[in-house]
Amino acid sequence: MVFVMLRIGSILLALLTLSGCSDLGFYAQGVVGQCRLLLARRDIPGLLAREDLAPEVRRKLETVQEMRRFAVEELKLPDDNCYSSYVELDRPYVVWNLVAAPEFSLQPKTWCYPLVGCVPYRGWFSRERAEAQADRLRREGYDVLVYGVDAYSSIGWFDDPVLSTFLRRDDTGLAALLFHEWAHRVVYLAGDAAFSESFARAVEIEGVNRWLKQYGDEGSRARWLRQQQFRKGLDRIAGEVRTELEQLYARGLASGIVAVRKKALLDRFSSQALSLADRFGVRPAAWLRPDRINNAALVLFGTYQDQVPAFTALLRSLDGDLASFYRQVNAIARQPEPERRATMSHWARIAEKSAGLADMAPTSRTEADRPAS
Repeated sequence: MVFVMLRIGSILLALLTLSGCSDLGFYAQGVVGQCRLLLARRDIPGLLAREDLAPEVRRKLETVQEMRRFAVEELKLPDDNCYSSYVELDRPYVVWNLVAAPEFSLQPKTWCYPLVGCVPYRGWFSRERAEAQADRLRREGYDVLVYGVDAYSSIGWFDDPVLSTFLRRDDTGLAALLFHEWAHRVVYLAGDAAFSESFARAVEIEGVNRWLKQYGDEGSRARWLRQQQFRKGLDRIAGEVRTELEQLYARGLASGIVAVRKKALLDRFSSQALSLADRFGVRPAAWLRPDRINNAALVLFGTYQDQVPAFTALLRSLDGDLASFYRQVNAIARQPEPERRATMSHWARIAEKSAGLADMAPTSRTEADRPAS
């Protein structure tokens, strides 16, 4: 614990040195929130030894232990102490994230931090504080989105705990969350959220595919396949509407005309997305509703999804060898930005050539026989 407090202290000192007065309130709540999580951690084996542990919590924590073993042995994720402890929260989400974009632009507002660089979101441990900043940005003319987050990664600075917010998910969703957040401990490129999040999403998909092959039943595999088919379709229609919006915003039309056409495009996208969700029997995210869809929501979706096909194509080229994949991605992350973008564009073009539902299938040759159900 002394080591943890020293590390928090060093981070706090960096924040106080590098940030302006207007940011001190944000950083203070972040440091306090992180400290509370770390101090509330309880060792999972110790909890499992208690006779009064709720049966469903016990089952989920036992599943987490099995997923940890799988992550290290099968997915080659770091063998450290993350997700070996548990924290019971008194709120529905651990943090609330804020995303913002100008009314007539898909270029997100960014916030810059020591250690993680500039990212298109800001996280608060209090929903009220997140909503208060969202209101200020709305008054400045931004499209905003505030959404609850089940988990976040400290990208290796701390041994992240399992949170009670994880346990509301079914086992497949729990695996997806763990593998995604754990992947940030392998590769995190400061200042390029789309690269970092798309990489983690690619690891998440591959990890869940492999987990379900070993431990899933027919129903869970079928539900996961439908979810990935939905995400693929959603990615396509989101790309189409973003292209149309970018063209609209670049035309220099009167703001009133742009606003009307923007609403029509977003309404169409929402209708298509909800219809797609109904087709695949998937529960759609709240931001897809007509009353919430805006530029900020489209920015958020792109951050997590745009480069996934490129990463998947790279993994396929390595026959699903995850250790080699991690080395390659770390090498790409070290490239200068123009070279890195060119590399990712190369893999995106390869992904386009093999586009289809197979994009979400397991990548290693040994998994080619996974049941299609």
